[in-house]
Amino acid sequence: MATPIGHYLFGLSITQTFARDEHEKRQAFWLAAVACLPDLDIVPGVMVGKLNQFHHGASHSFFAAALFSVVGVWVFRWWGGKISGRLLLLLVLLYASHVLLDYVTLDTGAPFGVPLFWPWSHETYQSPWLLLPNVQHTRAPIVSIHNALLMLQEVIIFLPLLGLIQALKISSWHPLRLPAWFYGGWFLVATWASILLLQGS
Repeated sequence: MATPIGHYLFGLSITQTFARDEHEKRQAFWLAAVACLPDLDIVPGVMVGKLNQFHHGASHSFFAAALFSVVGVWVFRWWGGKISGRLLLLLVLLYASHVLLDYVTLDTGAPFGVPLFWPWSHETYQSPWLLLPNVQHTRAPIVSIHNALLMLQEVIIFLPLLGLIQALKISSWHPLRLPAWFYGGWFLVATWASILLLQGS
């Protein structure tokens, strides 16, 4: 699994892509937290004293993404908000982004990968081309050297993705604004370097 940093930054890139004005850009920062929600499945594990007991289970599936999004839109409407197909799509993408990022993250504990097609299939899947190493879950503090380096790696990969989205959405030129090709190149190099490092390990 990736860390909450990676999931949040990936989710933020999605919400920033959808944002149409300054108000929606501000909302994007808290809405991106939806991309971290599937990892709440560690809570029951913590309660029974086994952190990974329920982790990477049903909550890490496309069905869960669809179910969460429908419930999320219903709750939003109940609070008096205006619902739309665009909101439903955004929630699906945010939740599914977590599932997809974990799919391309190294999983060292059986069953390996995530149950993408639960409840129709309980088989787990892990990408043959891995982007990120795994988070180490131990009794030691969660922010170990390994996990801190993983967070740094996620920032190096996903920060330029955010920069690329902003550069593509802003048409006006500014001398201090870096061009889209710079962020795009950085993102591609960082992504491929990460993949190659894991392939070689």
